[in-house]
Amino acid sequence: MRIRTVAPLMVFALSCASAMAQDTGPGPAPKAPEHERWLMDFGAGASLRVGVGYAFSDTLSIRPSLGLGYSTFSGFFFVTGAEMRRQFRPDARLSPFAGLAGKYFHGRTEAREPSEMGGPYRRHDGVQLGVVGGLRFHISRRFSLFGETRLLHDTFDWNQSGTGHWNLDARNHVDVAAGLTLRLK
Repeated sequence: MRIRTVAPLMVFALSCASAMAQDTGPGPAPKAPEHERWLMDFGAGASLRVGVGYAFSDTLSIRPSLGLGYSTFSGFFFVTGAEMRRQFRPDARLSPFAGLAGKYFHGRTEAREPSEMGGPYRRHDGVQLGVVGGLRFHISRRFSLFGETRLLHDTFDWNQSGTGHWNLDARNHVDVAAGLTLRLK
């Protein structure tokens, strides 16, 4: 890997570690800290998705998700994955966040003619890895709205753009999404 790829990942990992270290102190750990909570995300962009996340602290959370999308070119596709997010101003009404994302994508592309892409269908199965950044607007203690952008690298060729999805080249693309987060605890 190049240093330009590894350096941002190291900075993010160190900032997450420092956030976790700030939340622990000397003495016994509390039984149920107030800042730990379950979260539910509903989002729309390149796909519709629902995710249940767990916030380790006010600044650090992990968010697994399932997504289902439809494209007029490729039909239905399925996405599952997870993100590790760092929120930078959790007490402010408008709070920026950044994170790392990993997803598994399963779909197919229907060829318009039998000679295209070697047959009637071409499968797209693979992993997408990248970074995510966005803003969260806290409506109340339990509800917040978010807007996010993801820069993802695919392990397969994906030459399709659509709502909330733009290709940079055959293996890299940008996704944008918006949604609602519900704090469950």
